[in-house]
Amino acid sequence: MDIIFNFSDPLVAKECEKQSVNSSPVFLVGMMTKPIMSGSLGRIDLLGVRFKAQALSYLTTISFSDVTDKVIDLKLINGLIAHELVDELYEKSDEHRILYLERYFQEKFLKTSTKIPWMQNIIHAIEASNGNVDLEQLSRNTGISPRQIQRTFKKNIGIGPKKFGQVVRFNALKKFLDSGEKQSFLASAFDYGYYDHPHLTKSFKDIAGISPSEYLLNS
Repeated sequence: MDIIFNFSDPLVAKECEKQSVNSSPVFLVGMMTKPIMSGSLGRIDLLGVRFKAQALSYLTTISFSDVTDKVIDLKLINGLIAHELVDELYEKSDEHRILYLERYFQEKFLKTSTKIPWMQNIIHAIEASNGNVDLEQLSRNTGISPRQIQRTFKKNIGIGPKKFGQVVRFNALKKFLDSGEKQSFLASAFDYGYYDHPHLTKSFKDIAGISPSEYLLNS
C-alpha cells in the first residue's frame, strides 16, 4: 500500500474504459490486485511512500478491504496523516521531503505497537516462500484457524492470504524479470510456483494487465 503526495496538476486514472480525475493533494492506494492506468493533466511532481503489509493498520482502525484496488483521498481517512502535512512539504526540496516524511512516520510508528504478532509471522512466511505457502500449513504452524487468518488479513491488508501470496509471487517474478537474467518462461514458472507457462502468463496478466513477454518488451 502507498501514500502518494501530489504537488502539481491533477491525475487521471483509467480502469476498464472508465476515466476519473483525482485532484487530491494526498491519497491512499490500497492493495492492488489489478492494473489501473494513470497519467497527469499537466506537470508531474509526485512523492510516494510504500508501506509493508499490515503496517498502515497500526495507524488507523479502518478495514483495508474497503480500499483494495482503489485510490482514496486521504483526508477521508482519520488518523493516517495530519492535514497540514502537505502544506509543510510543499515548499521543501525532494531530499528534505523524504527526510521529513521519514521522521514523521517513524514518530507515528513509535507510538504504536504490533497489533497482531502472529500475523506478522505469517506475512514473513509468505514472503520468504515467494507466495507459495498453503493456508492449512500456516494454520498448523501458528495455531490460528484458517477462518481467523482470512478475516484478519482482509481487515489489515485488504485481501486474504491466498491472494496476498499471489501478489507476493507476482512481485518476486517481476523482480526477476527486471534483473535481466536469461531464463525460459517455463523454467521461471516452476521456480516461482506456477504450474506451467500458461498459468504464469494468466496470473501475471491478471495483476499487471499485460503478459510477461509484453512487460519485457516495454521495460
